Amino acid sequence: MKNIDSLKAKYLALEEILLRSAPMKSLLLMTGLLCVHLTVSAQQETESGKPLKVGLNEFPPFVIPSDEGPAGFDVDYIKAICRELNQPVEFVGLGSIEASLGALDRGEVDWVAGGISMTPKREVQFDFSHAHYQSGLSIMVPKYRQAFFSNLVTALKDKSIMLTLGSFFLFITLSGIVFWVFERRQFAASRNALSSFGEGMWLSYATATTIGYGDVTPRTLMGRMATIPISLIGFIVIGSISGLVSTLLTMEQLEDHVLSLPDLQSKLVAYKSGSAFDGKIQDYADTYRFRLMAVPSSDVAYEMLARGGVDAYLYDAPGLLYHASGEGRDLFQVVGGIFDRHMYAIAMRESPPRLEKIRQIQLQLHEEGLLDELNHRYGL
Repeated sequence: MKNIDSLKAKYLALEEILLRSAPMKSLLLMTGLLCVHLTVSAQQETESGKPLKVGLNEFPPFVIPSDEGPAGFDVDYIKAICRELNQPVEFVGLGSIEASLGALDRGEVDWVAGGISMTPKREVQFDFSHAHYQSGLSIMVPKYRQAFFSNLVTALKDKSIMLTLGSFFLFITLSGIVFWVFERRQFAASRNALSSFGEGMWLSYATATTIGYGDVTPRTLMGRMATIPISLIGFIVIGSISGLVSTLLTMEQLEDHVLSLPDLQSKLVAYKSGSAFDGKIQDYADTYRFRLMAVPSSDVAYEMLARGGVDAYLYDAPGLLYHASGEGRDLFQVVGGIFDRHMYAIAMRESPPRLEKIRQIQLQLHEEGLLDELNHRYGL
């Protein structure tokens, strides 16, 4: 393009000097336009045969490295665009967003892809294609394995449970005394008074819990009448104990569980440093009062999350969903939905005419269903 602009400038200067007569002016204009047209055509033919260098930020499922070469959503998407441009493409793995954008800024690559978010700051520095994926942040946490007996023991230590159980045993004792008073003749066959009182306690427990084994039953009218309030109160007390235990177990299980951003309070959360949303993540940490730990890569975050080094990982949803449905399906889960949505696009250094053509090709591919096909192919 610089050669073409230089040719135009020289042509205009020559025109200023030589244009003195109308016939000469017409001839010169026609000759100059023909030369410019031929030069532009030659330049375009040269550029169309030159491979397009695309820097890739490693970010599954958009860029997935492999021994056979890079694959992924963005790789397939760019190949489709280049087929329409009739231009070969060369992919260059650059590892990170910072390295990719730095290479683009220095002119070492023509495009950059791999989960590149469109932001106002980046828009000032680079041009972007049309957006091709709507992403957002999500939370990854370990899969919860319930330690039932551990939680049960913890729940039973609660003061409300202890008070309720104590009240129940006191109720059984008093009821046992009542039954012993009314049914003492029935218990006369017992060897001693302690054994006779035990029979009353057993009858009280069987009545309150509605077990009713039948080995001991009230025989007197007063004893049978006593079973009515004792059984009703037993229903209430046992129901209260069951409800309290269930509630405390649920609270115990949910206490350390993360289901949304507010649940991150006081927890240690990993995030990938150098992303476009470092500031936004810091704002979330300040708002919901959780601690942050910067990690250089998602692999480090997954390792720390698996061994309990952090409580959660806050990152772009597609990457988390892809890992949770693949290698990490037995270890991790993504919770809280998607928030702080943003758009992925291709960052590039293109002149306006060619950029407009690329965007037109994108819209055509979108209408033909390419995005739906890629979403299905990569589980997005």
